[in-house]
Amino acid sequence: MTHVHLRQETGFTLLELLLAMFIFSIVMAGTLDLLRSQGRIVSLGGDRITAEANLEFAVATMEQRLRAAGADVLPKQPNLVYAGPNVVAFNANYTTNDANDPFAVYYDPDAPAAAVIALQQWQQFTIPNTAAVYPDTTYKQGSFDSQAETIIFYLTLDSTSGRTDLYLLMQQVNSMPPEMVSRNIVGSPTTQFFQYFKVITPVVGNPYMDSVRTASLPLFHSVPIHQSAADTGLAAVIDSVRGVQVTFTVSNGQTGAAERRASQHGTQGPHDVRCSAHSRSPAQRGLRYHTRGQADVEQGGGRGGRRQDRGALRRLAQTGDRHFLGRSLSEYPGRGPDVVPLCRRGRLPWVLLPVSVGG
Repeated sequence: MTHVHLRQETGFTLLELLLAMFIFSIVMAGTLDLLRSQGRIVSLGGDRITAEANLEFAVATMEQRLRAAGADVLPKQPNLVYAGPNVVAFNANYTTNDANDPFAVYYDPDAPAAAVIALQQWQQFTIPNTAAVYPDTTYKQGSFDSQAETIIFYLTLDSTSGRTDLYLLMQQVNSMPPEMVSRNIVGSPTTQFFQYFKVITPVVGNPYMDSVRTASLPLFHSVPIHQSAADTGLAAVIDSVRGVQVTFTVSNGQTGAAERRASQHGTQGPHDVRCSAHSRSPAQRGLRYHTRGQADVEQGGGRGGRRQDRGALRRLAQTGDRHFLGRSLSEYPGRGPDVVPLCRRGRLPWVLLPVSVGG
């Protein structure tokens, strides 16, 4: 008789395999949930960074342009043309395509001719989001046309977002087609994106800066000739504006729990007068533009270095030196029916240059 000896085989039973698969599925489910959670965090963090970059670009672009307001404008041409809660328009020789123009802020050989010179009266257009028509005269110095173009920033509802509270920041030069600067700016038809600060000259004491009441807006330079006999009183209020405070809150465009909004903490008023702000306030930045006849030298360029810093208005720098303190600081409460305090605790007065008061 032949005996067959079977070798004992070792391995897992079906029950052991099922138990191992069950435990593995639990571990994998937890791991995948963690990965999904980390993915959401990274995505929302990226959205926040994008929103913050969008916000910073919007404010920086406006600051760069507004600091040049009044650059190389003719004596009869206004600096600030329109000041509204969601529209601001001003004149400046900001860009030129003429290599022989030493007074423009930037040289861009590719700039279109219609965007580097002041419009004439027959080319007047309606400022976006307003009923104001500009220009109402042709600005010349002798036989030479003004080289200071009109630059406009305004907010308009973003019809492509599917929401009623997201706006686009647009920039328009003269009557050229507008260009989008930034999107997903949170607001409403009643939001005041721009606040203005003007020079107040009291009967007693030194001139000081204060904000223009919302009820007084918009301001429009309706007198054709700047500093003419008619450019006085209420018509000249816009000439006393020395600063613009921009207030933006930018969203990532999402809704509900996925929405992220970018904001900056703190405000900066004109002439570096600082006030405290609530930690959840939208981005607020005071953008100064200098007194008539001087503009800051902007740094850097764009488009591969083809736009060059020109050092604007060196010939007129003596009429636009920076403001200085003429005496020690003191604090006193504000007064006047057409202004509201810049800071809740009072104002810090200083002596202005004569050109600051005269416009």
